[in-house]
Amino acid sequence: MATNGGKSASTELDPSSAQGLLILHVEAAEGRKRAEHLYRTQQPCRALGTLGDVTVVSGSLLSPSIHALLPRADILVMSDLADPDLLPILDTRRRARRLSVYEINHHHLFPPPGVPAPATGDLVGRSLSPQLARHSDCLQVPTDELDRRFRMVNPRRAVFPSNRWDPPRPAVKRPEHPLRVGWGGALGHIEDVRAVAPALRAVVARHPEVRLAIMGDPAFAALFADLGPDRVDFTPESTNDAYESFLDGLSIAVSPLLPTTYNRCRSDSKFLEYAAHHVLAIGSDLEPHAVVRGRDLGLLFATPNELEAALERALADPRAREEFTTRAVRYIERERLERPLAPRRLGYYLSVMASLGYSSLTTGQARPGAPGPAPSTSLPFLAELDEPPRFSDSRYFAIEGDAVERLLSLGLDAARAGDTDEALRRFDEAGIRAPTFHLPRLLAGISETDPNRAVMRLRRACELAPRSCRAAYELGVRLHAIGEQAGARAAWQRCRTLAPSFGAAETRLAELADAEGHLDEACRLFEEAALHNSFLAWPVARLAAISIEGGQLEKAAALLRPSLEQDEELWLTNFLLGRACLDMGHTHEAKVHLLRALEAPVGSDVDRDAIVALLATVELKLGAPVKSRARLAELRHTD
Repeated sequence: MATNGGKSASTELDPSSAQGLLILHVEAAEGRKRAEHLYRTQQPCRALGTLGDVTVVSGSLLSPSIHALLPRADILVMSDLADPDLLPILDTRRRARRLSVYEINHHHLFPPPGVPAPATGDLVGRSLSPQLARHSDCLQVPTDELDRRFRMVNPRRAVFPSNRWDPPRPAVKRPEHPLRVGWGGALGHIEDVRAVAPALRAVVARHPEVRLAIMGDPAFAALFADLGPDRVDFTPESTNDAYESFLDGLSIAVSPLLPTTYNRCRSDSKFLEYAAHHVLAIGSDLEPHAVVRGRDLGLLFATPNELEAALERALADPRAREEFTTRAVRYIERERLERPLAPRRLGYYLSVMASLGYSSLTTGQARPGAPGPAPSTSLPFLAELDEPPRFSDSRYFAIEGDAVERLLSLGLDAARAGDTDEALRRFDEAGIRAPTFHLPRLLAGISETDPNRAVMRLRRACELAPRSCRAAYELGVRLHAIGEQAGARAAWQRCRTLAPSFGAAETRLAELADAEGHLDEACRLFEEAALHNSFLAWPVARLAAISIEGGQLEKAAALLRPSLEQDEELWLTNFLLGRACLDMGHTHEAKVHLLRALEAPVGSDVDRDAIVALLATVELKLGAPVKSRARLAELRHTD
C-alpha cells in the first residue's frame, strides 16, 4: 500500500495521465547479486514499463550511460545509494522540476549479513543514506518497520511492499509419506537457522514419517548431520528455478528470524514464496510476519519450544494446513501481485510531482510559471542506450555489466581485497575505454597509495566532472595529507559550494581553523556542518567536545542526545555523552553510555583505552572498587 507521511495516499493521480515519462532506477552494482534485486528493482521496473507511455531504465552508478541519464530522467529512484555526488544532482533536478525518490530497503547501519556496515570511523559514510533520503523529494520503503524507523527523515513517504510477479500456481499433489518440512535460503541466515535447529531435529526425530529438506550452502547441512542422510534431504544452493522446484516438494516451511534490527526491517518475501507454492509457513513472530498474524495466514512462534508446538500442530492436522495455505494463496492473488499494483506506485509519483508543481500531468506541458521541461523531453536520450528491452511485455531497459562497469566492479573488488595494484590496473583500463568518464580517475585516486599520484588522478577527475563534490573532497584530503593546506582549503571550499548539504567539507575546514587557533571560526563552521547534515556525527561530536572542555556540560549533552537517537551504535557519541554525564554527576547514565561505547565493533578509530579508563572512574564513584581495579587491569593488559 502506498502511504504518504504514514497515511493512505488518497490523492494519487491516474497514471494514464503520464505522457512519455522516463523513470530511472539506480542501485549499487553489488545490489544485483542480492535477493532483493528481484523484488525491489527488476519486478517493479518491469511492471512500471507496462504502463502506457512509460519507459524504465535501471542500472548502477558504475555505468557511464546511467550517469548521462541522472539529470534527464523525469523520475529518479535511488535504491540504498550512499554517494555524495548525488547531492548536487538532486539540487539540479529540483531546479529542473524533476522528481527524485530515495528508496531504503534495509537499515544502513544494520545491513544484510555479509555486507559490512559503514565503519564507526567512517562518519561521513554513515550519514549519507539518511541525508540523501532527506534531500530527495520523497522516500519509499518496503516495510512498515522501515517506515517507522525513518519517519523523521522525510515527510513524504510511501510503503511499497515486495510482491510476487506470477500468481500462485495450482497446488501440486504432495505425498503424505514422507512429509517434507524445510527451509531454503542464503548463507547469511545461518544463525537464524542455527537457533531453531534443535527444535527441527527434535520434531523430525519424533516423526519417522517426516523428512527435513534444506536448500543452501553446505554449512547448513552440518547443522543437521546427526539426523543422518535418511532423514535429511540437502540441496546445494542453485538457481531460482531450482528453488521453485524445491518449494514444490515441501508441505511445511519455516521462516526463522533472530530479533536483530536487520531481521525486523526485512520484507515478508520468504512468506510470499512459501504461500505461492501452497506451503504452510511457520515464521518467527516478528515484524516481517505481521501480515501472517493479522490475517491468520500461517503459524508463528517466539521461541524454539513454540516452534516445536507449531510443527506438531501442523503435522497433526492436515485440514488446518490446507486452510492456512488457501487463505495465503488468496491473499497473494488479491493483494500482492506486482503488475496490478504498478498503477498505484506510478500514481503516487505523479501525485508528489503535482504537489510540488513539477509539471502538468495531463498535457505533458510545464505548469504556468514553472521552468521545468515537459516530461517527454527526456525520451530522445534513450537512443544513446545500446540495450534491448529486458522483457517483451515491458518498456524496461536494464543496463547491466557494460565493459566499463565490469572493469570498475573488478577494481572495487580488488581494492576491498587489499590488492591495490590490481585495482589501479582495472580502473586505468576503464579510463581508457571511457576517456571522458570521471569515475575511473576518482576511484583510482581514492585507491592510490602514493599521495602525489593520488592528487594527480583526483585533479583529473575534477576536470572531467567539475560538479563532483566527492572528487573535490577527496582531493582536499590528499592535499592535506602532503601538507598543501592552501590547496586542501580551496578543494574543500569548492566541495562546500557544490554540495552545501554534504557537511563534510565544512567539518574539514573547521578542523583546519581549529588547528590554526581560530576557535570561533571553527565553531561556526562546525555549526554550519551540523545544520546542513544533522546525520553527520563528526561536527556535533567536535562541538560537544569543545563544550565539555569549556565546562558547558548541559550544552554538550543537548548536542549529543539527538545525534545519538540517529546513530545509537556510534562509540564516539556514546563516549562523549558518558563523559559529560559523569562530569554532571549522572553516574549511572554515564555507565550506560560508556558500556555502549565499549560494545562498538573494534576498529582503529575506537579509543578503547579512553573508554575503559573512564569506566574505571565510574565504577569507583558507584562504590565498586573491585570493578574499578578490574578496568584498570584491562588497561595494563592492553599496554
